[in-house]
Amino acid sequence: MFNKILMSLVVLIFASSALAGESGVTFTEIHARPTPGKVGVAYFTATAPKDDAIASVTSDCCDAVELHRTDKFNGVMSMRRIASLSLKKNEPARIQPDSKGGEHVMLIGLKKPLNEGDTVKVNFTFTKAPAQTVIFPVKAAGAASGVHELH
Repeated sequence: MFNKILMSLVVLIFASSALAGESGVTFTEIHARPTPGKVGVAYFTATAPKDDAIASVTSDCCDAVELHRTDKFNGVMSMRRIASLSLKKNEPARIQPDSKGGEHVMLIGLKKPLNEGDTVKVNFTFTKAPAQTVIFPVKAAGAASGVHELH
């Protein structure tokens, strides 16, 4: 009986250590823009502790959430959906209005307008890291952004 209890404790300690050592993606500069319409946009910077990718994004605030990239072809700007977003180990991926990649999160079919001071919960699923929910404050352009980190 004592051996079974001891073995259970050892397994529990090792399992706890493995979970504590597993690190999630860090989000900084998180914000969504106010909008009176049915489509919103959200930005962030994500840093992963190992190579990973954002596989999907969801939110209860709207009908659909999509990762998008804005590109310029022959002088014409166009926006297209991207299936995933790669995250390189310890390299911040800037998903910001001023970023060269032009990536952003589209909030499509908003259930209510986004007003400055509101918050929006956005769920991220990764190919390797545990899923995370990030709270996006709704801020006007130029407002300071927050930090969100889950482990």
